[in-house]
Amino acid sequence: MLFAKFIKEKSSTANKWILAAASSSVVVGASPIPGSDIFPITGIQVGLLVRLATLYEKPITKDRTKELTIASLTEMLEKVYLGKL
Repeated sequence: MLFAKFIKEKSSTANKWILAAASSSVVVGASPIPGSDIFPITGIQVGLLVRLATLYEKPITKDRTKELTIASLTEMLEKVYLGKL
């Protein structure tokens, strides 16, 4: 029972963080300038990923975070410059 309560508390915390990140992303994404949301949204996503990994005791190294950020930004920039957004 204690384990279930512990997981439920973690889940509640995670849901709050996810909703906050989603809300922030909506605000940032509402910008009328195409592509202007790339860096802020990537920051929000990476921040959420790191927080969730820490919460669930699955830490992500700084190097791995950097790799994920670069991959995300590269994909987004490719879509912007090739007109696929």
